[in-house]
Amino acid sequence: MNERVPHCAWAVLYEQRKRQENQDAWVLRPAGSGWLLAVCDGMGGVRGGARASALACEALHEHADRIDGDDPAGALSDAILYANRRILAEAKTDPTRAGMGTTMVCAFVRDRMVYLVWVGDSRAGLLSKDALHWKSVDHTRVQELVDMGLLPADQAEGHPYGHILSRAVGVRASLQTQAETPFELQNGERLLLCSDGVSGAATLNELRDAMQLETAQEAIQAIGQAVDLHDGTDNATALVWLPDALPEQTYIPKPPPSKPKRPSMDRQEWAIAGTLMLVTLIALAWVAAS
Repeated sequence: MNERVPHCAWAVLYEQRKRQENQDAWVLRPAGSGWLLAVCDGMGGVRGGARASALACEALHEHADRIDGDDPAGALSDAILYANRRILAEAKTDPTRAGMGTTMVCAFVRDRMVYLVWVGDSRAGLLSKDALHWKSVDHTRVQELVDMGLLPADQAEGHPYGHILSRAVGVRASLQTQAETPFELQNGERLLLCSDGVSGAATLNELRDAMQLETAQEAIQAIGQAVDLHDGTDNATALVWLPDALPEQTYIPKPPPSKPKRPSMDRQEWAIAGTLMLVTLIALAWVAAS
């Protein structure tokens, strides 16, 4: 197939790393005359984070047909606020999921116009003229310090407190989404959506080089390799959108195991457990003797 048409090539990286459960989730589906793309990164415990990101994706699916209208960004914002209410409501009925929440970065692509809305630190990037630029701004405490002029911008990346969110979906009843001014994808431009397991591990230059590869699958494989290079421990999810690539160059990831394996204890953890057990037995023996 030699013809190149819009909306024809995409791929998704969805990898569980060194954590007990993958709390990332993603959406990529037709929505009216366009496409809906999203990456969510859950938070709030082993059970809560995965459930929060799943609820966020469910909300987007339920609102998909409403997004293709006169105000796609407003419809995306409404879907996020709906997800916020659903997560809060479920957390109230299940104490084990109290405090759960998720980040959301969502894009609606119609023809070549991109409508972008987000909450949290999952990011959207644009490859343009051999450079990758972040189109979203993190909702973190560190970014707030940068915005107030209390921290240089070049010290924000990799900051030890960079993971502390200032906004997340499902945490508070009051939530403000943020939208980028709609923009048109020019020839050769490409779109990246990712969780902080990708942006917090791979460098901007590594992601740029990956996004410049010919096919969507090659780009995703290179992103995964870049995360591995830095020994990334967080779950990694990335979605690439290549308007000018060939349609057969698409890739759908295999779903992760439904029941994650419980991580085994290392030697040091076994030693600590054994010591605690021995101390407990000695204490019990002393109490019995007295």
